[in-house]
Amino acid sequence: MAAHNLGLGALAYLCFGVFAGALEITYYPARLPWLILVVLPQVAAGATVWLARPALLRRDWLLPACVILGAFVALSLNVYEILAHVAPEMVALASICLMTGLPLLFPWGFRGQVIVAGSALLGFAGTLFVAPTGAVPWPYALLTLTGGACVSLIGAHYLDLHRFAIFRETVLKEEEGEVARALLAIAGDLNASLDAPAVAGRLTQSVRQALGSTWSVLLLWDGHDHVFRVAEMDAGPLSPPENLRNLEYAPRAFPVMDRVMAGGLVAIEAIADADPVTASLMRRYRVHALMLTAVMRGERLLGIIAAGLKQPGAFSGRARALLHGISQQAAIALENVQLVADLRRADRIKSEFVATMSHELRTPLNVILGYNELLLDDTFGKLLPDQRTTLERIQASSADLLDLITATLNVNRLQAGRSAVQLEEIRLPGLLDELQGQLDRLPRKPGVQLEWSCPPELPKVRSDAAKLKIIVKNLVANAVKFTDHGRVTVSVRFDLAASQLDLVVADTGIGIPATELPHIFDMFRQARNVTVRQSGGVGLGLYIVKQFVELLEGVVEVQSRLGLGTTFRVRVPSATSKRQAA
Repeated sequence: MAAHNLGLGALAYLCFGVFAGALEITYYPARLPWLILVVLPQVAAGATVWLARPALLRRDWLLPACVILGAFVALSLNVYEILAHVAPEMVALASICLMTGLPLLFPWGFRGQVIVAGSALLGFAGTLFVAPTGAVPWPYALLTLTGGACVSLIGAHYLDLHRFAIFRETVLKEEEGEVARALLAIAGDLNASLDAPAVAGRLTQSVRQALGSTWSVLLLWDGHDHVFRVAEMDAGPLSPPENLRNLEYAPRAFPVMDRVMAGGLVAIEAIADADPVTASLMRRYRVHALMLTAVMRGERLLGIIAAGLKQPGAFSGRARALLHGISQQAAIALENVQLVADLRRADRIKSEFVATMSHELRTPLNVILGYNELLLDDTFGKLLPDQRTTLERIQASSADLLDLITATLNVNRLQAGRSAVQLEEIRLPGLLDELQGQLDRLPRKPGVQLEWSCPPELPKVRSDAAKLKIIVKNLVANAVKFTDHGRVTVSVRFDLAASQLDLVVADTGIGIPATELPHIFDMFRQARNVTVRQSGGVGLGLYIVKQFVELLEGVVEVQSRLGLGTTFRVRVPSATSKRQAA
């Protein structure tokens, strides 16, 4: 501040000096030599301080130089009084202006003001012996200057306190801003992953870097065994203390942990301040300062974060605030990790349950279908018309149930990531003949024809036969379901230029509204047409088609006109891609 206001003070001095000098020359021309004699040293001294301010700033001498300059100007006024026979009252008035104005420009505080005010007061007292006052008795002038000096001292003191308060408030706000920015960055880093080891590693690294500690460690609370276990630690480029990960810390054996659990944050700034157990542990791992905080989520204890320093020293308020804030962010991150782990565990159990139940359901259902087909084939005797109709309904409902169970299994494998691509050489004519034999038996409306268009010279392709079968079955079953009259056409061809299989399933059914087209591949989503009845199914067929086509690195497209039919086109590459090969 002194360097910033030095130019302003010089400008004010020059303006005042020029105006006062003009008055002196106008009314007292004889004083010009003395004025020059006194003013020139003042200007020289001020110019010296101004030119030397960079060097003075580096050595932190600028403020003392300003104090000396102020005292020199105050003494020069009294010298000018003696030489030019100026009335002492005028010098006293100028000295009071000097003493009250300079502390506002230069923050030299109470001590600097004592020097300046003392110089002005002592110099004025000395001039009274040489040039006694004429207008008023000299005690009045001395009392006036003394009063001005005392007021300037009090003002400098309170101004100094005010400046310190502003400085402290500014520093605190900057520190709070730094802490907030650091915590925001740490929160973003912790929330970037939901994997427990990754979160623990980022947490300990963030603590060490934010606090500047030698190492940091995260201990998680095991409520079942009532012990703390080391989850992760970070020592930067140094090697972490050996065997630290293999230890368990029971609160009853470590008093410092009871203090942390009770008080939230404990700072041990020297080994002598620690309890005997903690002091022994600090000596073992060569730690001279230690800070610990509890990680709490509401009233629930999750763990403890600890940071250690190789050298003793006090932890700053910023470090304490950072560790406290990090512990709150860590509580949120660790709870999210635990919730995700619980959800994954529940999802895994659900997937295992669905897979087991689906397999268990398919076995008796296949038996039912087998015996039902034997009955329909008159294996056990001739059936009456009503009996055949009933068995055909049983067969259709059982087939629908089997399709639903198969779709559920496929979705379960997709979600569990167990539906890997199994590449093999496939003879397309044989695959399509097999599919035609299976799909020609699909129940459909009277008069609806299922037509196949497949060139006999189709080459071998390299793909996943099981997934291709499921894709074709789901598309054809979906087309037959929503076609009341006309035909369903399955066309297959191979594009040699693009080395891809081109499969088209077209129908003359009810069509799909344009508003529903973007959603038909969603799970449990069925397109609705208000002009027809709702069809059965749960909306998994097209979802499975989309997922399997993407697994085969293909694309599926759909075109539809309401009331005129729908066309699905699937393009699947034959060559093995880099991802499939990996």
